[in-house]
Amino acid sequence: MDRCVRNVRGRLLAFACVGESSSPVASARYSGSRSAGLCRTHVFNELISRDEGLHCDFACLLYSLLNAKLSEERVREIVADAVDIEKEFICDALPCALVGMNADLMSQYIEFVADRLLGALNYSKMCEA
Repeated sequence: MDRCVRNVRGRLLAFACVGESSSPVASARYSGSRSAGLCRTHVFNELISRDEGLHCDFACLLYSLLNAKLSEERVREIVADAVDIEKEFICDALPCALVGMNADLMSQYIEFVADRLLGALNYSKMCEA
């Protein structure tokens, strides 16, 4: 198989991971700040979140059209790396608990989103969150 095609599969999956996992974390931060009245200028965050979701959906659609998909082991490895990076980010970004949001809850949500992504790609869940 051509090296470019092999790289496209992993890149599509990474693109889906970024769109799916980073937007909920950013949304939660802005939503928490907005509900506290701290960030009134972030009115377009919902549109950005929808856009990121569409990026993920598009990546999943393109991936589904590929004849040769990645092994489940490789997919889980890529998604697990994305989950670890997002959890590390959220723990650094939320060093102290906010009302209704803390690093543990966000970590659970990141795992839930990862399982949702795996389901959209027709792979079994990884985290069972």
